[in-house]
Amino acid sequence: MEKIGEQGYPDGYGNVRNYVSRTLPPSARAVTRWHLTHPDALAESDRIQLRAVLANCPELDVLAKQVRAFAHMVTDLQGAQLPEWIEPAGAATGLPSPSRFAHHLAHTGPLLAACGAAAATQ
Repeated sequence: MEKIGEQGYPDGYGNVRNYVSRTLPPSARAVTRWHLTHPDALAESDRIQLRAVLANCPELDVLAKQVRAFAHMVTDLQGAQLPEWIEPAGAATGLPSPSRFAHHLAHTGPLLAACGAAAATQ
């Protein structure tokens, strides 16, 4: 900080820190939190940052759509839709974790769908 002050930079350490923090990409934790938070509950600044991340990473954009579809299905007790969700979810992103998740759901899917159907009729 002293060196740039000697070269004529008039502001202090706080301004440098603020500038650098704006130029750093968001952490994986922040992006995960944005994915897993209901869109209506996201702050506008988080929505803007999430849109920027998704625009720069097509795989994450596909994953975000799959996560939202799954969340909608679970929240609205639409377990009968699980089989239609599993196949595209496993193949859509090409990422290993969603593919494994979909693979495991395929094995437990009939049980989960039956539970969802039973819960919806109560």
